[in-house]
Amino acid sequence: MYSVKEIFYTLQGEGANAGTPAVFCRFSGCNLWTGREEDRAKAVCPFCDTEFAGTDGAGGGKFETAADLAFACKLALGGVTGPGLVVLTGGEPMLQIDQALIDALHDEGFAIAVEETNGTITAPEDIDWICVSPKAGADLVQTRGDELKLVYPQAALLPAAVRDLDFDHYFLQPMDGPAQASAPGGDSLLQSTPPWRLSVQTHKVLRSAKLSGCGPICRSATVGCRRAVPDIYCLNGPFPLFPAPCASIETFCLRRPYLPSRAARRPNSASTGIRSARA
Repeated sequence: MYSVKEIFYTLQGEGANAGTPAVFCRFSGCNLWTGREEDRAKAVCPFCDTEFAGTDGAGGGKFETAADLAFACKLALGGVTGPGLVVLTGGEPMLQIDQALIDALHDEGFAIAVEETNGTITAPEDIDWICVSPKAGADLVQTRGDELKLVYPQAALLPAAVRDLDFDHYFLQPMDGPAQASAPGGDSLLQSTPPWRLSVQTHKVLRSAKLSGCGPICRSATVGCRRAVPDIYCLNGPFPLFPAPCASIETFCLRRPYLPSRAARRPNSASTGIRSARA
């Protein structure tokens, strides 16, 4: 039985695969927070910005078998054909991901990305892309993968503590929320300490632009936009976007299949641009 909060087709908004069309499958539950606001203060990561409790989201529910869930992910493509990417996220996705689900999703033609597991549970070997987001106060056991994304700042987890782990990409992602509108030292760290790169939550930026109807999003933009775009995103001045056509660009991208930039390394896999972290 798989408990899923929601399933939807969208563009990956952050990290190394930002802009990639993908089916998001958000699992219910996490081992670091219940998802209830009354428990947030006691959570290991009280800054979590995701609603993952329950199964009441769009496309969510209880799925008896891996094949049932994989088929629901396929239906979420809405008729788009070609190689597909499914992003398994949460909550903590590794609480529910098992070999049966991995096989079923591969059989449906998906490359599988795990998005922001907290790294407290070891991932199976044949997931195509693993993004780990370690949290201060949680034991990290998944110390290798494709992408390490550190929510910044965490006073008890500095970038230097995870810099030497075995990942291909290293991202700092500004912590969401008005209290973190400017993360001290983040810009200088990114500029002076390779290989850290900035991960911008572009889905929030585009959503803010579409909702507010404002002009270019930058430090001097409207208050409504500043809430969604922390100042750390503006390293050297304005951070322009195109709010007027952003909806049409998103629609254009979602009508196209996930086209490969390189063949997957996993043997006998569908041709995708995602490669295995353990190939």
